Amino acid sequence: GQVFIAEEPVKIGDIEQVAKDILKATPEAIFHISRSIETAQDVFLTVLDELKKADARKISVAVPTE
Repeated sequence: GQVFIAEEPVKIGDIEQVAKDILKATPEAIFHISRSIETAQDVFLTVLDELKKADARKISVAVPTE
């Protein structure tokens, strides 16, 4: 699956820095993670880990229902 931040595609290895830049500009930013049914669990968890490394405190998560 693809990862997007602010509707722009982002490589997984860049998530931490992009998130840090967003938080520097907007400390109260909320990151919303949604996962399609096709997205592997490990990719989803990696995205979450990268946001945590960026010290993102406000993360909402949507998981597929099917």
